[in-house]
Amino acid sequence: TLIPSAPQNFTVEKILPSTDGTFLALAGPKGVSIIELPRRWGPSGQYQNGKECIICRFVETNFNHLHTRRQGGNVAWKLPKERKD
Repeated sequence: TLIPSAPQNFTVEKILPSTDGTFLALAGPKGVSIIELPRRWGPSGQYQNGKECIICRFVETNFNHLHTRRQGGNVAWKLPKERKD
């Protein structure tokens, strides 16, 4: 179970992965938050070697810097490369 490091102050209606799979956008009618997914490792490539509950940190971002594109009615997005470090 992936758990955000802080509670949302809005209802999450969509969970959208970034194009490279390292972040999730939690989106709702009153807001959007970005969380960073932990790295996968271990014999079966699980998050944090299969730990049952994982805290995911929020990423502070200026939404003007998100790269987005539409694909068949869906939105694909990613953070600029310098945000990943």
